[in-house]
Amino acid sequence: MASEVLSTSSFSLSKVKMYPNPATYQLSIDARGKIEKVSIYSLLGQEILTKKPEGNNIILQTDGLQTGVYIIKTTIEGIESTLKFVKK
Repeated sequence: MASEVLSTSSFSLSKVKMYPNPATYQLSIDARGKIEKVSIYSLLGQEILTKKPEGNNIILQTDGLQTGVYIIKTTIEGIESTLKFVKK
């Protein structure tokens, strides 16, 4: 029986800073690289909002969203990542 170890040889810190979380009126996203695309999805997978800021930061207006949990999908310098945020 072979013994295998699950590990990664490198670990990179997130290139995205998102605040405040939970959000009430707006959500700020700052990145170390160029943000190419930001999308907000409901937990059911429905796309609610998409922006293409072409900069290192963006402020999303969240006052029109219903209270709940949402998924943010970002594309930064060709790398996609997902984060959760709470709208209160």
